[in-house]
Amino acid sequence: MDYLELMEKISEYDIGICLWLPIKKYHRNLPLKNFDYMSVGLPIITSNFKNIEKYIIESDAGICIDPLNYEEFKGAIMTMFDPNIRRKYRRNGLEWVEKYGSFRDEAKSYINVILDLLQGPHIPYKIN
Repeated sequence: MDYLELMEKISEYDIGICLWLPIKKYHRNLPLKNFDYMSVGLPIITSNFKNIEKYIIESDAGICIDPLNYEEFKGAIMTMFDPNIRRKYRRNGLEWVEKYGSFRDEAKSYINVILDLLQGPHIPYKIN
């Protein structure tokens, strides 16, 4: 499915769920699914560790739970039944993406590194 078509389709849902197990790979990597959800205004239920949790807490766009705990999952689902809660998370996610989550903003640091490298050889740190 085309990405734009997928984004249009997921915007029709009430919440986005992105539960990853706390394995080493997901402590280092950052799945993009939560950012996709925020960009279309979906409140999120996601895992409660490392970068996955960091951005949900920062944006206040959803609820972080232990992905292996059924009671936490049930509680998060029950919380999401409240339309005011969903509206709050929807608004917060959209605002966060608009302020901080654009590709242009995320790419700035990478572009600066590339530009720095193109300026020629240099020593990135001092050797004693």
